[in-house]
Amino acid sequence: MVGCHLSKHDVDARHHVARHTLIQYGGGSGSPRRRISWKNSRQFAVSSLLPGAGAVPNMMQPAAEQSIAVYGVGGVGLAGLMAARIAGCDPIIAVDRLPSRLVLPRELGATHTLGSCGAEALAEIRKIIGGGTDFALEASAEPAVFRLAVDVLRGLGTCILVGNAAPARRSASLQGGRIVRGVIQGDSRPRDFIPRLVDLFMAGRMRLDRFITRYDFATSTARPPRRPRAL
Repeated sequence: MVGCHLSKHDVDARHHVARHTLIQYGGGSGSPRRRISWKNSRQFAVSSLLPGAGAVPNMMQPAAEQSIAVYGVGGVGLAGLMAARIAGCDPIIAVDRLPSRLVLPRELGATHTLGSCGAEALAEIRKIIGGGTDFALEASAEPAVFRLAVDVLRGLGTCILVGNAAPARRSASLQGGRIVRGVIQGDSRPRDFIPRLVDLFMAGRMRLDRFITRYDFATSTARPPRRPRAL
């Protein structure tokens, strides 16, 4: 993922790539590339930004009112959804198997939400669009969802794959000129793209604060949950 250090009044935009990011008050050494006023939160945790937020403007490059479906609305999917809203996509369809995850996408710009990834979802999306979607952002890492994302594309539509679905099971129809592309860190250059994300956040257009977790390390002894290690 991506990160930068913030000082008390300014952002020190020396960016790097990391699995998780903590942005908090605290100085940083070295010469900052640029400085951005920071007045709000004491701590600002960011994860999953580049793959989702970068894939939309850097790879899809949608025009206003082109349609997009986002499959899997965790951190990556939500970042891509907000980037699609900023780009002017319409409709924006959020798809996730967990109904509890479909409230926040509405707040962040989704025009429609679907709680199923089966054949009924394909029919419903085609009904909403009146055909297929121009773009799909697949962030679920589920082979069946990947197939849905591709099958619901219109001819010449593009699916950007950021989920790590099993390669042997990614069979989907590419008829009609459909395009499937993988992406590394949103095809972005962090040195340039992270300042753009900071600007969008400060302007209230990229609501990263709506899906982050904050920890007060100065007073709390609680630890973030650990992910199980792969055997």
